Parts: sequence; structure tokens; C-alpha cells
Amino acid sequence: MSIISEEDKKTLGSAVELKLKELKHDLSTLDGWTFLKEESGIKSYSITIEGDSNLKVKGGGIIKTNKTPEQFMDWLDEQNCNAEKRKTYDPTIIFREIIDRFGPDWYVFHAGMESGSMMVSNRELLGQNKRFVEGDKVYRVATSCEHESYPEVKQGFVRLISKLNGWYAAKKGEGELEVWYVNHSDPSGYVPAWLVNTRLGTTALSVLKCKNMIENE
Repeated sequence: MSIISEEDKKTLGSAVELKLKELKHDLSTLDGWTFLKEESGIKSYSITIEGDSNLKVKGGGIIKTNKTPEQFMDWLDEQNCNAEKRKTYDPTIIFREIIDRFGPDWYVFHAGMESGSMMVSNRELLGQNKRFVEGDKVYRVATSCEHESYPEVKQGFVRLISKLNGWYAAKKGEGELEVWYVNHSDPSGYVPAWLVNTRLGTTALSVLKCKNMIENE
């Protein structure tokens, strides 16, 4: 049972629906996107959003697996919702917990990450995560959210803003999935440009990390 009202739940639902539309648009075209690099068949790109100093990045390609798109998302949720498992591909994670749930595929989470520099405060994130199944295509959308019933910023942390964190998976061929990841966030506060660029490059290749883990299972 959720700890917020049905009305507030509807507000969060409307916000995540808009982000689903944004994710679909980002996946539909390469117009305006700058190619970053390709590794093991996974290509990554970035795009500058007008009026926003933070780049949006995406990366994707083929993962050889017998998992269905929904099974891939189940696997991904298992990695993301368990801080210890998440550390296998994201060593910056400090904590991650589900603090509210609206259904089996829709929940609110609270997570903390190391900044990667002693000069920069660690970051934390309060966000909602929802899965959408559309035929043989599955989307998973996460974005920041706030509510008076949810945790305040932890002492010593800065709360970053996730404008869009989205995954897409679809059956491509026998034993193959096409998987893409899109991320657009504002780290908030002071972060050196070199550190932002380093994290962006790593983030864009999140699909590669999943590919390596799954294909080596």
C-alpha cells in the first residue's frame, strides 16, 4: 500500500507518462545526436538540449540472450534494486532502497552515489520507476520526484535531478535483444567539467555493461 494519496499518485503517473513520450522520441531518431564511440557493437551518442548545460546521452545495440524483453527488465530491476548487485556494474553506488510502491512495475526509490572526487559532495536521488509493456516492446522509465512523505536530502549529500532515465528492450532476432538506454540528469551544485564528461561517457555505455554481464552468465 502506498504512503501517498491517490491524487498525488496520479500526479506522479502523469509525469512519468510524459517521460515515456520523451524516451520514445529520443529512440526514434539520430537527428542532432553526436556519435561518441562504439564498443563491442554498442554505440553511444550525446545531444545538447537548448537552454540546458547538461548533455543528454544514449547508447544501445544488440545483446545475445534468450531472455524476452520482459525477462531482461526483470533482470535489470534485480540488479538495480539490490545495492550489492548494482555495484558489479556501478561501483559508485552507496545505497539504494525502494521506499514506496504503487504496483509490481511501479515504485519510488532512494539512492546514493559516490561523486568520484574528494572535492565534490556525494549525490543522492529520489525518483520513480515505471515499466510499460507495449506488445513485444518494453520500456522502463525513471525520473525524479518529490513528496513530503518521502525522505529529505541526506546529510553530506546533494540531491541530483534525473530528468529522464529510460531503458528499452525488444526482440530483434533468434537469441537477440535490441536494448537502448537514455539518460539526462542535472548533478546539481558544483561538479568539475572533467568529472561530468567522465560520468557521461560511462553512463552512455550502460548497455555494454549489461551485455557483458548477460553474455557471460
